[in-house]
Amino acid sequence: MGKAKVTSSFQKDGSVVAMVGDGINDSPAPAIAVVGMAIGAGTDIAIEAADYVLMRNNLEDVITAIDLSRTTFSRIRWNYVFAMACNVIGIPVAAGVFYPWVRIKLPPWCLYGSVFCQCYMFFFASKDIQKAQTNKCT
Repeated sequence: MGKAKVTSSFQKDGSVVAMVGDGINDSPAPAIAVVGMAIGAGTDIAIEAADYVLMRNNLEDVITAIDLSRTTFSRIRWNYVFAMACNVIGIPVAAGVFYPWVRIKLPPWCLYGSVFCQCYMFFFASKDIQKAQTNKCT
């Protein structure tokens, strides 16, 4: 049974399939998998068919790629929650929506300051991802 058929059978069972190959005899399998990875020293067909290319010939890089993607998505979620919280609270306060009840009204530049802080938070989140990548790759 070929690797592509095995990949298809796992997908028919409802599994999420990731396939790593060098393309010598398995280039269709990474192409039909949910996540296809090619080894950088593999054939050009495998590199074109894959979603990700592992630059080294080390299969431990698959684990590194999965960990890095989890870290990235975690930071994206955190950035989204922080940005939404700042906007949901900051925009009405700066617009004076709550002024009749709590007598708090911020000038518009405070909202701009909040957006500026968000930009810095996104920058440091990307540095956190870069640090995680450096720790995993060494």
